[in-house]
Parts: sequence; structure tokens; C-alpha cells
Amino acid sequence: MPNLNEIERIRFPAGERHVKVSDDFIQKVKNCNGITANLKSSDDILDLMLVTDVLSYRMAKPENLYIPYLPYGRQDRNTTNSQPFSLNVFANLLNSLKYKFILTTEVHSDVTPALINNLVVQNADIYLQEFINTVTDTEDRILLAPDQGGSKRVDRFNEFLVKKGCLGFQEIGQALKHRNPQTGRVEVKFVSENVRNKNIIIYDDIIDGASSFISLAEFLIKNNYNFKSLSIFAAHGIFSKGIDVLAKYYKNIGTTNSFYNGNDPRVKVYQINYNL
Repeated sequence: MPNLNEIERIRFPAGERHVKVSDDFIQKVKNCNGITANLKSSDDILDLMLVTDVLSYRMAKPENLYIPYLPYGRQDRNTTNSQPFSLNVFANLLNSLKYKFILTTEVHSDVTPALINNLVVQNADIYLQEFINTVTDTEDRILLAPDQGGSKRVDRFNEFLVKKGCLGFQEIGQALKHRNPQTGRVEVKFVSENVRNKNIIIYDDIIDGASSFISLAEFLIKNNYNFKSLSIFAAHGIFSKGIDVLAKYYKNIGTTNSFYNGNDPRVKVYQINYNL
């Protein structure tokens, strides 16, 4: 699939973005009827808009747009009067491009598909299943929702296993957390007792700086949960603070290639396949 990384990107002296799209790239787009846009910055978003403009007047705009990681998913509401509803702003920009299908993987909340037109979301469940089957310990495993919002995700995964004829998790663990308004630090307030003495697997949509997952591990240690191992899988591994901070506590770390392009051997990376 042609990728926006293949085009020439330019920044003018005054700071404006500009692109140059080759004839070869345009022909590849026509042959595939789609493009992939790895949106990791605001510049990438503007570059997508500029490339779409070129493809449109060259009569080569495809039906399909693949965005493995959708930005702004965590800014899915107004939190204060002084901050924007960022996801809504981004959705309006994306909708203005009028693609017939926009494909992505694992969104943060149901707000995203409600705002973005023609969005098709591939859940990351199939990648988590492979992670669990090939990386994590096989006995005494339990799936842990890292917060209240993650409960639907782990329940959905369990249903996914059952529908495939696999043995689902008999128990699901639950953690609860909140952000301290004074310090801004995420604090874990509760973890269900059923994860004690287990090989714990955490499933979430995003690992960014990992502070909440570090807090969760420290809570388990401080309160003598005596877990056998900790593993974590997130669809989108940003790892903005690096891998060391997470690997200190987590035996197994997994993600897809939606964002992470590193080669740290401690991270198991699964290649996204939209033909599944």
C-alpha cells in the first residue's frame, strides 16, 4: 500500500508545510485504490491534506485511507472552558477530505467513530490473542482491565475468544484509578482481589509515557498481590518515556506497528493486516 512516507516533504523558510508527489506514487495509488498515512504529528495531518489535494486534481484520489493510529483520540471531550475538543477539530479536518472508507485500528473510545465519517475500526483483539498464546505464561493467567474505561475492551476480547471457539478467561480483573488534580499523577485506588498470585495480562489501547501502568505495578507490589508475572499489550505503543521504565515491572510487552517502529527486543510487535 502506498505510504505518505514515500512523498517528498518540504518546510518553507516561514514554516509552512509543502509536499511534492511523484508520478510513480500517483500510479501506485491508482493501482491500489488506497494510501496509508502514519499520523504521528500535526505536520503529518497537514501533509495528508496537501497530498489529498494533489491526488484529487490528478484524478487519482483513492477510496480508501488507512490510518493505523488515529491521533487526538484521548481528547474526546471538553474538559475545561480553556481547552479545545481536539478530537472534534481533527474529525472535521478528516471529514473534509471525503474519503469513502477510513480504516484504523483500536480507538480510545466510541466518540471517535461517532465523529469521523465512514470510519471502519479493526479491533486489536487478534493481535492480543497471538501475544497471549506465544509470549505470556500459560498457567494461572488472568486478564486485567487497567481502569473503568478499559472494562469494555477486555470484556469484548473475552467474547472474541469464545466466538472463535477458544477458551475464554473465566475471571476478569479490574483496576480503578484517578488523576490527582494537585500533582497530575495517575493514582491507582483499587485492584480486584482475584488477580492475586496470577500471571496478570493488561490490555489497553495506548501506552504513552506509561505512568499509569507503572503506578498499577507499584500498587500491586505495595499491597502484596504476589503476582507471578506482569504482561501488557496495547494496540498503540508510543513509549514516549522509553522502554526501560516499563520493562522494570513488566516481563512481556506487546504492541502493533501502528506507531512504534523501534527494534527493542523487549517489545513484541505485531504487523497490522487489514485483510484479516
